Parts: sequence; C-alpha cells; structure tokens
Amino acid sequence: MKELLKKIIRPYYHSVRYILTKLFLVSRAGIVQCFLPEIYRGEFAFFEKIRSQTYKDREYLSKRIRILTHLVDKTLTLRKKTNKSTMAKQVEEALRNFHDEKESDYIIRQWAEEVLGYYRGPQRENPVENSTLSPYAPDVILTAIKTRRSVRSYQSKKIEDAVLNKILEAGLWAPSGCNRQPIEYLVVNDVNDILLCQKYAGEYYSFPQEAAVNIVVLIDPRCYALPHQRHMAYLDGGAAIQNILLSAHSLGLGSCWMFWAKYDQAFNKKFNLPPWLLPVGLVCIGYTDKHPPIVPKRKSISDCIHDVRIKDNSK
Repeated sequence: MKELLKKIIRPYYHSVRYILTKLFLVSRAGIVQCFLPEIYRGEFAFFEKIRSQTYKDREYLSKRIRILTHLVDKTLTLRKKTNKSTMAKQVEEALRNFHDEKESDYIIRQWAEEVLGYYRGPQRENPVENSTLSPYAPDVILTAIKTRRSVRSYQSKKIEDAVLNKILEAGLWAPSGCNRQPIEYLVVNDVNDILLCQKYAGEYYSFPQEAAVNIVVLIDPRCYALPHQRHMAYLDGGAAIQNILLSAHSLGLGSCWMFWAKYDQAFNKKFNLPPWLLPVGLVCIGYTDKHPPIVPKRKSISDCIHDVRIKDNSK
C-alpha cells in the first residue's frame, strides 16, 4: 500500500511542493510588508516581484552564464583541483542556448570557453605572475584615495566622450559577487533631467546642478533575488561608484556621490528603463571650479581595529 501511494504521489510531488512554497512566500511577503515603514514597502515589493518571475532575456541569461563560469573558474586557483564537471556541463548547456547579439555577449562567451578549456585540460600548476604595476603604484593609488574630494562647484565645460567612457569602464571593472556584473548606467546632462534625478537622490537643494554629467548607477539584482543575497547587489553598486570616483579624480575631474532615497517605478518609465533595474546612487562629474579648502580628517586606524590576535595586556 505504501509503495502504491508513492507511485501515485511521486509524479505530482514537485508541482505540489512548488505551489505550496509559492503560497508560503506570497503570504509571508504580504505579512512582512504590512509591518514595514512606508518608505521601504516599494523596494520590498520590487524584490518580491523580480524573485517571483522567470526571465528569459539575454542579459539575465548572461548573468547566469557568468555565475556558473565563475564557480568553475575559482577552482583553478585552489591548491587542490575540485570536481566541478557537473557545473562545467551546465556552462556548456547554457552557451548552446545563448546567442551572441552584442559585443558583451561575445566577451562572455570567450571567457567561458577559455575557462572550460583550461578546466578540461591537463592538471598543472598555476604560475604566480609578476605584478605589472609600477613599484610606485602603492603610493600613487593611496595618494589618489586620500586626495579625492566631494566637489560641489563646477565649470561649464563638457567632458569628452572618450574620457567619460574611461570613467564608466572603471566602474564596470569593480568586483561583483560571482562575477554577476549587475552594474548599468543612466547618463543625463539635460538640466530638467538632472534636477529630477537629484530630487530622487534626496538632496537636490545642496547637490551641484552645473556638473557636465550626472550618472545614475543602476543594478540588475535579478540574480540576487533571495532575501539573504539582496544586500550584495548594493555592495556591488558601491564598489562600482568608488571606481568611478577615483578614476574621475585621476583624470583631473571632480565628482560627488549622492545616495538614492527611494525606489519608484515611475522613474524607470520616465527614462524607458527595464522595470527590474534599481537605482542605487547618483554621481555628478565635471571640471572643478572650487576645490574643498579643508581636508576632512579620518579616524585613527588604531581605534578601528578589532583583532582577536592582539592580547589585552592591561588586564
């Protein structure tokens, strides 16, 4: 009798489990949303919505390929080669269903095929390459970090496209979880658009409006849809913004970073953005008119270290 019940139930098990899980998640989301402050409800609903949908667009599939390829790629630097043959097969399957339409698609495919070729090849030592950085690089990088300032006064001078592209590319080279690369941009230079973006950023009354461009940093968090992963997309956005600020500074430009105050789907519709893109920050960039005269001091490093290796001898 028990075996007969198993045969009857087994074909429907996964469907029933999926339906029950879905009902549980929807119910939980509804209950949680009722107790959230109003300012957080829209964003919470946004994440619940993107998690509940199945996406087939190219950009989403490219993220899946990057995640799977990364899981194979990181094994290449481990001391002991781990078995990721199942994951490698998933990458191959994903590549078969992925059609190159943009330059980025070709770049992703090339990287994935290189990783698979190296993984399938004979096991060998990974040589440690000599750094290509100048011996002066540490001082230069630290100086750039320490001398960057938030600039709020700009000249009425345009930025060349080649210079702007260098800055935007630097943001794309920031690290991201499992190489998801969720960063996208909205670049605006129209006065009314700038004012609108700064209003959404939440501090337009003190944010510079005469900068050459304002860049809205967007994230595509569809591969971060699980509740415990959501903060990671914001971290990726912050890493990209830091690269943008430092690269702008290195090119002789000033910049200022403003957070994004609220999520509003009307903003996406206004600029014809896909509904799953989430603004996380606003950066204005231009040629500096007035440089901040006073360097803001930083806390002492000795007051910021919590190290269990250091014994407290005062006791």
